[in-house]
Amino acid sequence: MTTTPGVRPRRGDAGEIDVIVRNGWIVDGSAAKRFRGDLAIKGDRIVAVGEISSSAPHVIDADGRIVAPGFIDTHIHSELALRSEEGQEASNRQGVTTHIVGQDGLGFAPTDKATLSFMKLYLSGIYDLQTPIEPATIADFLASYDRQSSVNVATLVPHGCVRMQVVGNSTGELAGDALEAAGDLIEQAMREGALGLSTGLQYVPSMFAPADELAALCRRIGPYHGVYVSHVRYALGTAAALREAIEVGRQAGVPVHISHLGAQDEVDWEQSDALLALVDDAAHDGVDVTFDAYPYCYASTTLAAFLPGWVFEGDWPDIEARLCDPAVRERLRSSVDYAEFEWSRALIAGSVHPRYEWALGMDVLSAAQKARLAPLDFVCELLAAHALGVLIVWADPASEQSLRSLEKFLRHPAHMLCSDGIYAPGLTHPRGYGAFARYVGRYSREGLVTLEEAVSHVTSAPARRFGLQERGLLRPGCIADLVVFDAQSFTDRASTGASKALAEGVSDVLISGVPVIRDGVRTDQTPARALRRQAVGRS
Repeated sequence: MTTTPGVRPRRGDAGEIDVIVRNGWIVDGSAAKRFRGDLAIKGDRIVAVGEISSSAPHVIDADGRIVAPGFIDTHIHSELALRSEEGQEASNRQGVTTHIVGQDGLGFAPTDKATLSFMKLYLSGIYDLQTPIEPATIADFLASYDRQSSVNVATLVPHGCVRMQVVGNSTGELAGDALEAAGDLIEQAMREGALGLSTGLQYVPSMFAPADELAALCRRIGPYHGVYVSHVRYALGTAAALREAIEVGRQAGVPVHISHLGAQDEVDWEQSDALLALVDDAAHDGVDVTFDAYPYCYASTTLAAFLPGWVFEGDWPDIEARLCDPAVRERLRSSVDYAEFEWSRALIAGSVHPRYEWALGMDVLSAAQKARLAPLDFVCELLAAHALGVLIVWADPASEQSLRSLEKFLRHPAHMLCSDGIYAPGLTHPRGYGAFARYVGRYSREGLVTLEEAVSHVTSAPARRFGLQERGLLRPGCIADLVVFDAQSFTDRASTGASKALAEGVSDVLISGVPVIRDGVRTDQTPARALRRQAVGRS
């Protein structure tokens, strides 16, 4: 049975089925107007949507509630959190059924031993590294998630992981044989199911790559229908950084997706209209540009990101020696104007060494003053004491201007939602626990977007952008990833002070037709899959 968006389906009989969702308000992911109806599932597929006369052994009464496709988080740092219950439930309670990882040019696959060792060190502020992880290809990495959690996993190829395997964490540009070797690694990853190439041009080692290198490597994902996904080079200024990413896509002939645009502290909110005009102009010029954003005006990252890339060359003993060297600190002071940094907004988060427990939740400026150190010296000592494992959460500016500017990004047709969730131990940013409930629930009730528009931004739009076929819509033949929630009570509860409070309002979540939340209660089912881009490679 097929349906026309916005038209009430006729009565149908789906034959022998396993699950029926009865009497819900169907919001099918297409942005079409909701309609009252049933949904039938057989195995892992939706087989009918409309008025269904069949019976089934399992019935979900969705009377008065919304039935929607499972939400897709387009940018999240959950590779290790999904190996535990915490990251899974935080997402499922928001209706999220799929994560796209390997973001910001950083991650854990593809890696060799040396690359993994550096990534674990550099990313220790944002991951719980008590969870064991081994070097892996993209194929091995994806396979390790099959049927192991309640959230599907898809991945990008982190540019930093590729670059590390070829030249380590050196500052040089890739050229000649090194560029060819990096391209070969990327093509292998694409053949193994990656969705595209990610860069983090604020982070080591992607920051060392010029635009020409990025364009050359992006040409290797083109034949596989890959997407270039970039945390852009904000040091250039947001507009210039956005132009650079668009130009990389233009030169390589690939689609461009900008990570967390509009939710970065570096964004000049007064220029939001101009930034969105760049996205629109690129589309008019034939470059397919989209972006994700989360519904908060403040960000979070590792404290190490505030130091120049050359500090992190070599292994930990080399890095530690630089952090503790007075001459290096003077070089830092002379090369970067740290006096201009907003240290008073940078809150120390995560979990800290016992001798720094007094500083947890404080801003860097106040903590440095209490320690009787200049902020830069305090930062270096904090990073040295924690082997780089320090998380920062920016204080919320919460100005009327920034909120109104953010809303422009969240409404834009090229937008899709992300959480940029970080599941580090201790205090963290609330976005991983509340972004989707805030946007689809609270913001749709407040009239920022309609509920139907909000659902399309978290379902069909990302599925289409990243080639996740058979997901993102409630249509016969689609995979039965879906969420049932109360439109009036669906809301986020997490805040900076209670960063891990779970969202409310979701009653049921199904992955491939299997309930992982049923009548508000978590089940012990782990039906989620590793998702691979279903696109042909070179002919």
